[in-house]
Amino acid sequence: MPRDVTAKFLAKYPTPREWNDAPIMAPCKRSEAESGAVKLVEAGDGTVHAIESEYLAPEVHSLMKVQRPIITPEELDRLILLVAAPLAELKGTYVHRYLRYGERNTFASKKSKAVPVPQRSTCASRERWYDLTYTTAGHIVWPKSQQYRHVVVDNSRGVIVNCNLYDVTVSDKDCNSSLLVAVLNSTLVALTKIYFGRYAGTEGNLKTEVVDVNLLEVPDPRHAPRDVAAKLREAFDRLCQRDTRPMVEEAFMECHSPEIAKKLSDQPITLPSELTMPDRRDLDLAVFELLGVSDAAERNRLCDQLYYETALHFRSIRLVEIQKQEQRTSGGRAFGIQELAFDLWHALTDNERQPLAQWYEACAGSGTTVKIPEGEAMLPPPDDMLDANTVFFRAKKSVRGVTPSLQFPSRPQAELTYLLACHEIRGTVTVPSEPNQSESILSELRARLTFIDHRCEQLARSRTNDAAKVSELTNLLRHWMLHGKA
Repeated sequence: MPRDVTAKFLAKYPTPREWNDAPIMAPCKRSEAESGAVKLVEAGDGTVHAIESEYLAPEVHSLMKVQRPIITPEELDRLILLVAAPLAELKGTYVHRYLRYGERNTFASKKSKAVPVPQRSTCASRERWYDLTYTTAGHIVWPKSQQYRHVVVDNSRGVIVNCNLYDVTVSDKDCNSSLLVAVLNSTLVALTKIYFGRYAGTEGNLKTEVVDVNLLEVPDPRHAPRDVAAKLREAFDRLCQRDTRPMVEEAFMECHSPEIAKKLSDQPITLPSELTMPDRRDLDLAVFELLGVSDAAERNRLCDQLYYETALHFRSIRLVEIQKQEQRTSGGRAFGIQELAFDLWHALTDNERQPLAQWYEACAGSGTTVKIPEGEAMLPPPDDMLDANTVFFRAKKSVRGVTPSLQFPSRPQAELTYLLACHEIRGTVTVPSEPNQSESILSELRARLTFIDHRCEQLARSRTNDAAKVSELTNLLRHWMLHGKA
């Protein structure tokens, strides 16, 4: 799902003359981007391409930026390519050049070796490898992961969503999707969903898979009397006019000390601001009326009890989160370096845990096979007249003064091998035969190593404030991310 960088480029290159220097793979006129006829997208390898707007549609990549139960254009920075026509019919267009670029170039994958996009298993199975026009948007968007906010999005605009978000399609013609999304945003559903999903870890991250959403008990809006339906719609419309807030008390969200949190927990429940909003209460009262509670006083009593139980639940979740955060940052006797590193290791994604050698082989694809020997790697400067493309290996015990070496046709291939050797990647590896591909993979490798360094230090500092422990923890975690964990 490429990023829309049109506005960024228009601001960075404000005149036609400056626009000529913009790094766009297939240059377009600035007036085309300015008018909206063409958009600039950033592909997965960082290159920027011009594509006609008619072939692009907005995509919701995450609900992190979506603050309300409705999607607004300014919250979307991702696009999806929707092209059904054969390539032959697209000749002369920007999208044709973009698709040809995808056919000729490889992109690193978490699950397979780097191959041209049409050869990816999911793409190869399609009649046209790039055709995603069969994708349909649901009426409602349900998030797979949720924490303290409860936001279920009305997708009446038909925006396509990422795989971490679920499309909910209303197939029953007697069920109005606008009423269903209102009910799904109620506090009753926000609390009862915890009995169908499961918490991942100890930091309040609730996961609801498809099977959980299918089992979820929801008040049935098909039976709503006309006046109740009007109340649901009116309350939900007001709810969409403001940002949705967490359902945990503000004092606990601001607290990061277990001692202070313990003192706060001894105090009576105070409702978080989200559970004091008139629009939310009106929505919840309408849901109780939908369920058949005809007495207004009883509806208000049930609503008060619902808010108390909801605040109590999220308080207990937040208390555990604060305690675990303190244990991770204290560096005390409870957790040694191995335990902390083990905890951090399981916080990484599968891609982040992939050893560097495996990651590299997936990126390298086909090419020349070389064997990297043991010994300290040395690479002469690029202006060396004789050995600029040769990597030397100085062993601790040299054999008759002979220094092993690997000679390559191009400098990028030598730099790539040298960088692998410096990070203790030995034995048989594949070096791309084409210098341009070697240079591309070299850039990706450097980015991967920089990411590992930053990620390890960031995670280490999240667990302890002791400088010596941060260094030790960073080094251990870095070793695991480079070479795998036994």
